[in-house]
Amino acid sequence: TTAAATTTAAPTTTTTAAPTTTADPAAAARVARISTAAALAGTWEGEWRNTTFGSDGPIDAEVTVNVEAAFALMTVDLGGFVFGADDPEPATIEFDLVVPSPYETRFGVFGRVETDIAADGSFTMVAADVPGDRIASMVVEGQITPTSLTATYTIEFEGGGDPALGEVEVTKTG
Repeated sequence: TTAAATTTAAPTTTTTAAPTTTADPAAAARVARISTAAALAGTWEGEWRNTTFGSDGPIDAEVTVNVEAAFALMTVDLGGFVFGADDPEPATIEFDLVVPSPYETRFGVFGRVETDIAADGSFTMVAADVPGDRIASMVVEGQITPTSLTATYTIEFEGGGDPALGEVEVTKTG
């Protein structure tokens, strides 16, 4: 007689998928906005130059950031003959860092301003309807880093004509 062959069951293995995590892109972007704003907090000084008409003046700014409230304030004092008028009063721009740009606010002599800031520090500030009867609009385009801001601007006049062009250079001093 021949003995029957015996079989052994192959061992079974169970594979468990690795846990997945889903990052909240909106939360990550909010953290990045707050972190960027915090790096900009401090005192800034520089100047603006109207390269078309040769006028210029100082710029002093103070940036404060409340990280917990995700809120920033930037107070800007422009000196000189701004828009062909006397030295304007300082103005403050408010940034609710919970929401992404563009940020809309009223900004002194510029009226309603919309500011769009990209993750790389490039920005555009548009004052589409400057108060008064001489200036129609102003657009400022530039780059901001934790230590400097450089920009160019274009001013359009009521009634048309060639625009006025200018430059802005500001450095963080404290």
